[in-house]
Amino acid sequence: MKKLAFLFIPAIIIACGGESNEHDSDNTDTITDTTSTDTLSFEDTLTIEVDPNRPVIDVEKLLAKAKKTYELPLVIDSAFVSQFTEEEVPDKYNLTRKEAQFLSFDMLANNSTEMASYDIDNFIKIDSIKKEGDWDEYQSTLDLGMTRYSVANVIGKVELSDISQLLLWTTDYATYEACPYGYGTCVFATLFTKNTAINTALVGEYSGGGDPPVWGVTKIEGEITADKITLTGLTQFGDEDYETGEETIETTDIKAEVNITPTELSAGEE
Repeated sequence: MKKLAFLFIPAIIIACGGESNEHDSDNTDTITDTTSTDTLSFEDTLTIEVDPNRPVIDVEKLLAKAKKTYELPLVIDSAFVSQFTEEEVPDKYNLTRKEAQFLSFDMLANNSTEMASYDIDNFIKIDSIKKEGDWDEYQSTLDLGMTRYSVANVIGKVELSDISQLLLWTTDYATYEACPYGYGTCVFATLFTKNTAINTALVGEYSGGGDPPVWGVTKIEGEITADKITLTGLTQFGDEDYETGEETIETTDIKAEVNITPTELSAGEE
């Protein structure tokens, strides 16, 4: 489990990418417009440097997976997140691991996003076993705390302006049904400007797990507007004393902001 992961397991650089062609020998190309300077707007003159280290994928193909456009303001609450728990069809998903690596190349450096990054790594690992390893053998050896399934899906987009959008995507996983156990569904938003990926932030999460008598849950809800993502929620950790029957619960409130501009998602108040 991911929160099991932070029970037991334990940037912002302006890095942008998303070119669908293979790298040239010179990776210093920039995106710019050559419209007459008499009529240039900020959107026309905006230049975005492409990070040559970002994985190369077909960006148009990735963006085309966003079949649904969500209106602003968009609330990512428990009802929204629960739509993307894939336990009934754990082998159905539309993101490849290379696309997941592309989207997670630059993750926002705030606490919520950094903790949720485990879910992306988990999907990449499980998908690698499916595509390159022996999935049947892995399933036959499932044991305590091992991931039973992990999926990732593009679910839609939010149009921010004529040049910027948020691509919304999810991860969902659950472990072998024994103790320790874990589960979690996360919703991420990746900023694209002029079809170039910039960075990614967590916008919603419902997860939990434990190894009795210890357990933990995380609930994070988000509200997306044109210039800001507001996160609210909590983490709870419980520990029961078997001898007395008393349970100690520690609750930590979560409140954070993510600022949205055409050039980055940046951490605000937390």
